[in-house]
Amino acid sequence: MPNLFRKFGLRSDRPYLANLDLNHPYLTKLTLWLGIPAMLLLPSGLGVWAVAQLFGLPELPKCLTVSWTDDNPATRLYCAEISADRYTPQDLQEAIQLVSSISHDHPLRPESDRMIQKWSANLLQLGEAAYQDGKLEEALSIAEKIPDNVRTRTLAIDRMQKWQDTWKQAEELYEEAQTKLQDRNWFGVMVSARRLLTLDNRYWATTQHQELMRQLQVAKEGSEKQILARQKSKPLSSPAQNFLARINQEQTAEAKAHLGKARSLASQGDSAALQSAIGEAQQVIFGSDGYEEAQQLISRWRQQVEVIEDRPHLDRAMALASKDNEADLQAAIAEANQISWGRALYDEANSQVERWRDRVFELETAARNQQLNEMSRSSELTGGGSASSYQPASLPAQPSPAEIEGDRSAVEPIQNEPINQFPVDLPSASPIAQP
Repeated sequence: MPNLFRKFGLRSDRPYLANLDLNHPYLTKLTLWLGIPAMLLLPSGLGVWAVAQLFGLPELPKCLTVSWTDDNPATRLYCAEISADRYTPQDLQEAIQLVSSISHDHPLRPESDRMIQKWSANLLQLGEAAYQDGKLEEALSIAEKIPDNVRTRTLAIDRMQKWQDTWKQAEELYEEAQTKLQDRNWFGVMVSARRLLTLDNRYWATTQHQELMRQLQVAKEGSEKQILARQKSKPLSSPAQNFLARINQEQTAEAKAHLGKARSLASQGDSAALQSAIGEAQQVIFGSDGYEEAQQLISRWRQQVEVIEDRPHLDRAMALASKDNEADLQAAIAEANQISWGRALYDEANSQVERWRDRVFELETAARNQQLNEMSRSSELTGGGSASSYQPASLPAQPSPAEIEGDRSAVEPIQNEPINQFPVDLPSASPIAQP
């Protein structure tokens, strides 16, 4: 231990109060080795700092603490978009609330209105998805989050009423089928189950319909086993011994007949024939040899029917949008929105709606800018009026040419004011003379 203290120039008599010899050679070497990394890191650190200062990297808003009472509308809009990107009902509602409080005379208000309309449509899509998955209460709760002052609200009210009516009808059909199942009315169960397939709800047309078919098959097999068990005491009765095999053969033959007739109907290609083909294929009983094939054909024909029914809506919407004016674009959006979620053309229609909404926003912005420029030119010709007094409420007021041409002493205090975040160039304004 004393040798160790002497090696680094320390006094070993009182090590906890040791005096350091700054001229000791070992300490000099240690300082040199510690200094080399510092000298290498210093230029890199200065370079990063210089780049940050050069580009003026702004500090991002803390969106976890921002609220709709924040004084900065740009921060609210930014944080709202971050929230909406998570694409949940709660986050979309929070995004709408954040931008709804932006004042109507602020330049960001048109953009916030466009985003509110977009996020409201997203809420309705999520509600439709929940409804199709069999979650009616959740779907209604999501649709209720849509604000009252957007166009989508009217569509949401109609959609919620349709959901409730369809759901009530489906429950009545299911209960009716259960009653017929208890009465061993197999044909009546098939009729009620087939009507479930005509409803515009994937949950009732697939999950619940298949459950009914499973219950029907189980009930029929149980009945057949009971008949066969009663006939076991009569070994000489060959019809009883072969009853189950005969039933299976009959079901297979019926399935082939139904599928053959369904294909013949579907070959005509029109909507009515396809609907008839679907109805014919639905008569194939669950558990029979042709059931899986029938379900595949039903799914394919149903998509064809949806295309035939929805294509006119999309074609009319495309024709309206081709006129490229705000009124026709809004009409095109309303027409395309009639294609509900889950249908064959929904993705195509939704993509067009998003593009048309962006175009409406561009036209609205161009119209406001044109109005401002016309008022500015009018002010220049009259020479008296102030252009700022005629500007729309959504745009910031600009100084008139007369104010700009005023005395330099009156202009100098204005030059020290912060630059407007959204300046609008006035072509008639003369440049301010520099001292």
